[in-house]
Amino acid sequence: MAKPPRNSPTARGAEASRRRFESRYRSALEEHVHTPTGGGLGEAKELGRQASEEGISLRDVVSVHLEVRGDLFPDVGARFGDVDAFLCEFLSMFEDLQMELREAQGLAIDDGRRIDVLRRLRDVAADLSRATTRRAVAAVMLRATLEVSDGKVGTIVFFRGRGRGRRGRRTDLLATVPPRDARRLRALSAAADSIEGLLEPHASLELTSLEEVRRAIGDEPSAVLGAASLAAYPIVWRSKVHGALIIAAPGRRVMERIDREFVDAVVVMGASALERAGRYDIDHEIALKLQRGMMSIPSCDVPETSWSAHYSSAATGLVGGDWYDVIGLEERIGFSIGDIVGRGIDAAVAMGQVRSAGRALANCFDKPHEVVEGLDHFVSSTGCGEDSSMAYLTIDRRSGELAYAVAGHPPPLVIGHDGTVMWLEGASSALLGRGGKRPSATLLIEPGATVVLYTDGLVERRGEPLDAGMSRLVEAAGGLAGTDNAARQIVERIGSTGGIEDDVAVVVVRFIGD
Repeated sequence: MAKPPRNSPTARGAEASRRRFESRYRSALEEHVHTPTGGGLGEAKELGRQASEEGISLRDVVSVHLEVRGDLFPDVGARFGDVDAFLCEFLSMFEDLQMELREAQGLAIDDGRRIDVLRRLRDVAADLSRATTRRAVAAVMLRATLEVSDGKVGTIVFFRGRGRGRRGRRTDLLATVPPRDARRLRALSAAADSIEGLLEPHASLELTSLEEVRRAIGDEPSAVLGAASLAAYPIVWRSKVHGALIIAAPGRRVMERIDREFVDAVVVMGASALERAGRYDIDHEIALKLQRGMMSIPSCDVPETSWSAHYSSAATGLVGGDWYDVIGLEERIGFSIGDIVGRGIDAAVAMGQVRSAGRALANCFDKPHEVVEGLDHFVSSTGCGEDSSMAYLTIDRRSGELAYAVAGHPPPLVIGHDGTVMWLEGASSALLGRGGKRPSATLLIEPGATVVLYTDGLVERRGEPLDAGMSRLVEAAGGLAGTDNAARQIVERIGSTGGIEDDVAVVVVRFIGD
């Protein structure tokens, strides 16, 4: 459908309606985010009524939401889900209103395509708000749009650009259907390269005949894709085309207006989510490199013990503040493990500072509680790593005396050479930065004993008692034949029983003795 001229009465009226809607939406969203009880949702139904009566499209609704979100919350961070939850609630209210209107008009609810589309769009908005990487975002977009377009082959492509000296592929296929067909992947990549130069920021490319498809992408790609028609929707942020949703169909497909509105709205929401995910990907890579660099351990070979350590990030890909250290001392060897509150670059930096301070203190003080006291003072005086946890222990390489102190951290596990299980719970104290008495305790372990230090992500699962996770740890650690890669084996064994949701650090120590 052709758009009315920009200065026509119709266009001016539509723009005025959009501005009124945007003003009300802005006030309601701001109230929703800043009111602890989630205020502002009461306005959602009236907003839905306005959008319905004034013919505001789904694409415009989504665009208004993203514009208002960007103005009010440019650095939304952890509150991203809260902000986009308002859009989901609005769409739910909009759906209910459409059903009421259809009932009032005596129309069958089952015939309401618009209601079905609103329901789908609400679900897509929720899925996009949970996706943290570009590939995850692209998968949500592709899955949603293929369902309404009758496309058999599709991709979300990211354009790398054509900078001077750039070689190799110009495009990245972030998600494809079907996913593992090598010939189609090559054809999609070739099609994306051809389409890149044809796209404009605010207009989709629709090729409705086989001749048009061949002319645009070439004979071979069109044959491999089985494409008698093809549509490409530009993925735009900051007024620049960064990628495209490309869908190929074996026959001519003319979408209904409501389906087209749905695809347009998904592409607009997806573009915003891809921009956010791109920033996350960069932050994640920096944080992971920073964390790995800071967790490097100097050579620490002690004949009387053997040990292994392992770190893995959360299933979401978010880097946390889990850390460990192994410190060679004169007659002892020290092992520490901790968990910094937060995620990302800030957590990785705080982890490095706390870990370095702990290593320095371990070289100055013999008793574990002295190290924890010093670290507690460091945290409280600097604010770095506040409310974080740690466990620190030393093993006398000759006698097997184990001394330990724990600050708000899960208790280390000791498994004797005969299979006896002991949790080191006799020297627990508050989280770092909270002050108070910092006790330590000692015990003798015999050659063949295994000590496991770990962070809470290894044993905690939502909706499950902590005892279940502790039992899994005992079972996983008890079956180890040695310490080579033992820490990784424990993580893999526990992960195979249902997945690990949080980031995890594990240190496994075997006391060999003289």
